Amino acid sequence: MLLRRAAAALVAGTTALVLGACTGSDPEQATQSVPMYVALGDSYVSGAIGKGAGTCGRGDDNYPHLVARALRPMTVRDASCGGAGTANVLSSAPLAGTTLPAQLDDVPADADLVTLGIGANDGNLYPAIFYGCFIESQIKSATACGRALAKAPTILATTRTSIVSTIDAVRRKAPRAEVVLVGYLRLAPDSGDCPDLGAGQLQVRQFAQVEALLAQTQAAAAEEAGVPFVPVHERSAGHDACADDAWTNALTAERGDGILLHPRAAGMEAVARMLEPVLADTSARQR
Repeated sequence: MLLRRAAAALVAGTTALVLGACTGSDPEQATQSVPMYVALGDSYVSGAIGKGAGTCGRGDDNYPHLVARALRPMTVRDASCGGAGTANVLSSAPLAGTTLPAQLDDVPADADLVTLGIGANDGNLYPAIFYGCFIESQIKSATACGRALAKAPTILATTRTSIVSTIDAVRRKAPRAEVVLVGYLRLAPDSGDCPDLGAGQLQVRQFAQVEALLAQTQAAAAEEAGVPFVPVHERSAGHDACADDAWTNALTAERGDGILLHPRAAGMEAVARMLEPVLADTSARQR
């Protein structure tokens, strides 16, 4: 499989592949040898980091582009969009102030790799918590935050089923592709204070519990669908928005380093590093 050659190149070095594309080989054959990678998901994928962010916030320094550059030569097709939920992957729906086509439309039948980072926007989960617990916590009571947090278990029970259905749809569209579900970088520490999030210790701890529940939901969905899961939440411990080495922004963001309550450039680089071994493992299984 084409992805296997790309993953092997990551381990052994890409020199031979690059030279093969630059010598007297047939141009059509060279084009066919380049693996196709499609990234689907929400703003934790699109990132708004780097150039070309546009309506959906797809920055060219998000983790899909970083992975594609690490595995060069590889073609990347980034269909992610800020605010997307599983419904936006599966069908045309209102998003980002307009009606966008289904992200699934960008998945060709001959895709080699599809990553999916989705789930936090289903049921308005993260948006409601972001505004109720963090952004507006200084001017409103904790009532809105409490309501949003209380709904999380019910919402995520439905989200699990939706993620499985989305993975199944991707597989039908691209039967030979390796589909990988990618988790979310954490915003809150497991305990303690995080004043940069603009919320009290109780709200921070409660949101940390929701983050953990989302990660568990994704892991269960991946297991049910039979696809690899990259446990980003687990591996980003110690890199929350209030850590010294933060991979996510709190309520402020430096220009060019993502947006508030979302991944920083360092976070995107970390997720890209987490994905690369998955591709190598995939290569070993396919030999």
